[in-house]
Amino acid sequence: MRVSLAIVVFVGVSVCLAGGCSSGKADKQAKREQDRTLMRMSETEAQRDQLKAQFDATEDELALSRKKLVDANQEMALLRKQVQDLQQTIAQLTTQNDGLKREVARLGAKLPAGVR
Repeated sequence: MRVSLAIVVFVGVSVCLAGGCSSGKADKQAKREQDRTLMRMSETEAQRDQLKAQFDATEDELALSRKKLVDANQEMALLRKQVQDLQQTIAQLTTQNDGLKREVARLGAKLPAGVR
């Protein structure tokens, strides 16, 4: 919006200068106003470019953060699967251990009294 206003003022001053609106003093004042408007327009364009660069950098950071989130979620799913597999293995080993304890007890009961 600022750029549009600057353009309107610039065009108005230019038309006034081209048409010979007034005296030399008015021409100098119009020229000063035109120069100020051009400076403001240049500053506004530089600010726009800076904001655009910041916006682009922020978008890049957002995309990287999203990728990291996806990667972290995949890693978490893999770790959960590993935990689940380990829990199943522990359950199987516990069952085997209980079976071995029963076998040791059974075999121990068969030994003569002096060997135990």
